[in-house]
Amino acid sequence: SEKCVPYIELFAPFRATGKQVREVMRAAHEAGHPIPKSDNGSDMCISYHVKGTCNTNCGRKSDHKPHNEGETTRLVSWCTASFEL
Repeated sequence: SEKCVPYIELFAPFRATGKQVREVMRAAHEAGHPIPKSDNGSDMCISYHVKGTCNTNCGRKSDHKPHNEGETTRLVSWCTASFEL
């Protein structure tokens, strides 16, 4: 597995919910909250950034790297909306 370094503590409260990322993503999609995109246009990897780890075969592996401030802000906004569903 790949670890998110550095782990951004802003995501810790979402990780602490214990919710399965897959289920959060499904509910968010159904509620009209598409997965946010990184600045290069690819889907962000919720597991990598929120849980702090992901597998090496991930379909969103291109996002397994540090985000800039704008990307972090977008993902925190998505998490705030999506983890509450």
